[in-house]
Amino acid sequence: MKIESFPRIAAIVHFVLFALMCLGVAISSDGQAPMSWFFFAFLDFPVSLLYMIDWPNFQQPILAKIFYVPYIIHGILGTAWWYLIVYCVCKLLKPKDKVS
Repeated sequence: MKIESFPRIAAIVHFVLFALMCLGVAISSDGQAPMSWFFFAFLDFPVSLLYMIDWPNFQQPILAKIFYVPYIIHGILGTAWWYLIVYCVCKLLKPKDKVS
């Protein structure tokens, strides 16, 4: 396996975990199910600080259903975050070519 494929694998794994979390929250009858997003608060730490922002535009019922804040933070930005982190680590660990 080439080291260049690791960022894509990390992003795919993150997105699959995100999709499973969405499915679990959606089919749960427990009112506390959305609290499960707290797991992703640790997983996507710097990105999850966006929860601190007041999202006044997404308080309307239609926009809140389409642009559910955890979908934006963890689905889009968290997946991109994991791609970039693993990409940077792979660039640091990739052996340098020797020029003679």
